[in-house]
Order: sequence, then C-alpha cells, then structure tokens
Amino acid sequence: MSAAPASGEIDWTETDEARHNRRAKAARLADAARALGLGADDLAVGTGNRLRVRRHAGIDAASEKTWAETALILADDPPRPCAPAARPCWHCGARDDVRTYLNGPACPQHTPAALAGHAEVSPDPATTLAALRERAAIAAAGHQPPTTTVVDERAVTAGKRRSANHVHQAMKTAALARARTTRGRR
Repeated sequence: MSAAPASGEIDWTETDEARHNRRAKAARLADAARALGLGADDLAVGTGNRLRVRRHAGIDAASEKTWAETALILADDPPRPCAPAARPCWHCGARDDVRTYLNGPACPQHTPAALAGHAEVSPDPATTLAALRERAAIAAAGHQPPTTTVVDERAVTAGKRRSANHVHQAMKTAALARARTTRGRR
C-alpha cells in the first residue's frame, strides 16, 4: 500500500491492486494500438484514436493514468516507418525523382512524354494549386456578404414581409431619414 494523504483518506487509485490493474489494462490497450498500427503519439487527446483502441481492446473506460501508462509502453517500441519506400522506375529501376504515372512509376527520363519524344508539359502558373488558393484567399478577404437585400429592406419597410416589430420600426425610421436627406437633392 502507498502512503495515505495528509487528510488520512486512502487514494484508491494508488493502491498496489489499482496499479497492477492499470498496468494490465495499459498492456491490452498497447496491444490493440499496435494491431491498429498506432504509436504513442497517435493516442494524444483529440486525435480520435482512443475510442478505436478501447473498442478494439474490448475495454469500456480508461483513465488518463492508464493512457499515460499505455503511451510509455508504446514509446519503448521501435520507430514506425513514416512513409512507404519509393517504388523504382518501371523502365530502369532508378529511385531518384520518381513520379507516379498511369503506366507506373517513372524517372524523368522515362515519363510518358519523354518516351514519346515530347517535352514535359509545365502547368499554367495561373492554374496551379498555389495560385488558385491565393486567388480564393484574396476573393474571400474582399467579399462582404450583404446583411439584407434591397428587396428585403423595402418589403420590411412596407410591412409586406414578416419581421419583428422593432425591426419594422427601425427600417421605417431609416427610410424616412433617407427620404428627408434625398428630398432636397432631386
């Protein structure tokens, strides 16, 4: 048994039996995480993987202490490969600058265009993903969606469109103020 807190009450989560059960549960969670191809960093809060791991392990609930113990177990595992190994060029077997085409992976010397004796097609700079994102950001920054349309304002002011009484009165007041300022200009 561990030492009791100053208040004299026993912290049941820190008993020897609770630690043993927590380690056993953490081992089951670590096995489930490995089966799902997850590592310690994939079990952080907010990744959405904890529920998958719990269900795969057949465990109803796990405390933060149990997840921390699971992460420690998984941290001892060898590092997982980050990306699959690059496939070689289907023609010469080169592995440098290989890109995927419909007929398979190819190096710059064996692209479909190079094999046909044509120059590589370079994309129009205005239609690249970066240019399209930049144009969309500029358009979004300059666009101010209208709060109401002129038709709606006229309908509310005339009382032909349902609206709250205070909105109808405010629109009427604004229309009268506009009429007074524009009367002298005609």
